[in-house]
Amino acid sequence: MRVDLLAAAVALALLGIAPNVSAHESAAGIVKERMDAMKGMAQRVKRMSKRVRAGRDLAEIGAHARAIAEVVAKVPPLFPAGSNKHPSEASEKIWRDFADFEKRAQAAAAAARGLADTDPSNAKLVAARFRALTKACSACHETYRVKK
Repeated sequence: MRVDLLAAAVALALLGIAPNVSAHESAAGIVKERMDAMKGMAQRVKRMSKRVRAGRDLAEIGAHARAIAEVVAKVPPLFPAGSNKHPSEASEKIWRDFADFEKRAQAAAAAARGLADTDPSNAKLVAARFRALTKACSACHETYRVKK
């Protein structure tokens, strides 16, 4: 009985993570490259968020923000025309107004650089610039990412 419960729990856990794993596993080429880049940036944002909320270890944020700035500056070339087939979450809107898409990527890169250059002893300014970065990321996702 106990083994059956454990097996059921493991099966449910695997089913719960399978969609996320399969989306990335089925991605290839430039779509996989950009999905991996976005995932890496999301992980860095999550780490920074924990520090900002705690109000400590803020010196660590600079390195994460610099890495995000470097990656997001390279985002537009990761979206060549026609690269929005499954499992991509890229909206057709990207290619209808690619200039705006590029502008938003530049704004996010600038926000990340601003955060990276912030004195970590100024927790309020770090928090404000972190919010500016997440706002820039969210604005692009709201416009150019297919809603699930």
